[in-house]
Amino acid sequence: QNAVLRAILPAIPRAIPRAILRAIPRAIPRAIPSPPRPRPPAKPVGRELLAVWREYFLRMCDLLGAADPDARLKWFGPDMGVRMFTTARQMETWAHGQDVYDLLRVPRRNTDRLKNIAVIGVRTFGWTFVNRKLAVPGDAPYVQLTAPSGAIWEWGTPDDGNCVTGSAVEFCHVVTQGRNIADTRLHVAGAAATQWMAIAQCFAGPPENPPAPGTRGGQPG
Repeated sequence: QNAVLRAILPAIPRAIPRAILRAIPRAIPRAIPSPPRPRPPAKPVGRELLAVWREYFLRMCDLLGAADPDARLKWFGPDMGVRMFTTARQMETWAHGQDVYDLLRVPRRNTDRLKNIAVIGVRTFGWTFVNRKLAVPGDAPYVQLTAPSGAIWEWGTPDDGNCVTGSAVEFCHVVTQGRNIADTRLHVAGAAATQWMAIAQCFAGPPENPPAPGTRGGQPG
């Protein structure tokens, strides 16, 4: 606008009233409209959205695969090592993928790759309580899970009075808050294990509550 004024002022007769001159800046935008703003690109949907997600997913895998596994990365919660950060992304992808399976009421075929998610679930026993500003209720429970292949995974010292045992799939559902413990066949014994499974949260961020009993179904593990 100022450049236009500088170009035309020398040609304006001195006799033109100042009121008209003062009105010129207000008139220029109407006389010389601004170019239309480009429309933002349409948000991808359906298969296009899936293709965009997969492109970013593969790029992320390449970047994480090339990174130093001991490097520390900033995240929403405490800093995370690259190895833990990578398995956490696997956990989130699996957990939110289950949301889609539940919505479509389609059974899901799980594999022993779930072990990474089970490990995160076990390792965040204390985090579940600290994140809620609650005292950690004693020692971490003994955890024994049956993998999709039938293999047995164990953490801790066997203790019938403080333990969680059963399906690895159901355990992963509970710690990612895709299922309420009441909707699983997991065996839970002891006060610490019971408190943990009621509010288990293996992901970063503010405290979240699991779904109410009976509101999330799906195929048993």
